Amino acid sequence: MRTVLACFVSLVTLNQTPTALAQASRSVETDVPPQISDDGDRESLLEALAHSRHFLKQNAKATLSLGERMVTSDQLRNALGIFEELVRTKWGQPGFEQAVKERFTWLPMPIKEGSEGVQITGYYLPLLDARSQPDEIFRYPLYAPPSDMIPVDLGAFRPSLAGQVAMARIKSGRLVPYYTRKEIDEGQALAGRGLEIAWVSDDNARARLMIQGSGVLKFPDGRLLNIGYAAQNGHIFLAGDQKQNPSSIFFRL
Repeated sequence: MRTVLACFVSLVTLNQTPTALAQASRSVETDVPPQISDDGDRESLLEALAHSRHFLKQNAKATLSLGERMVTSDQLRNALGIFEELVRTKWGQPGFEQAVKERFTWLPMPIKEGSEGVQITGYYLPLLDARSQPDEIFRYPLYAPPSDMIPVDLGAFRPSLAGQVAMARIKSGRLVPYYTRKEIDEGQALAGRGLEIAWVSDDNARARLMIQGSGVLKFPDGRLLNIGYAAQNGHIFLAGDQKQNPSSIFFRL
């Protein structure tokens, strides 16, 4: 799955005129649009567009900078809709590239002197099927931060530990380390506390989501839910077998 449309082209509408920001294999002086190419298929591009529009809808008040232009998330989302319509109706046809060039103004990317060009990268955003209630298949929960997790400033106890924070909980009147992932998963230390955001079916995919720190949950009705990093249980992350990893991540909507 493509993760962000920005690695191909970012679109925006200003004064009812769609404009575009794209990687250009040309010098900044020329006004000739670059050749449009894509190494993916139509369906994955449409899926990326849908995710991009959903994300922008959740951040409608944001203002973005495209060169010297300031645009809103709503303007960008509307332009993505225009581009999506072109993909649906003209993808794979001889007139697709010309239609995109005619509908959008191409803004050159600044190129540093001596460099060979511009490299645009994308941020990987995992997409996981999810359920709002657990069943025999969707049985791996994603948790919001628990209220009994206490950040402890270790520098307050020993100056040499300044800047280090431990996550703890109170047990029998004493501070003890917060639950490990094994205690949370196998011991169900957080079960029944209403912290579950959703349940997923693949424990390995859940582990990768924790490593990545953010992702998108897809529900059976087509609803998409963006979740992001909120907190960590304070245990050191260990590479390798994630089932033995004591580190666990909590998410926010």
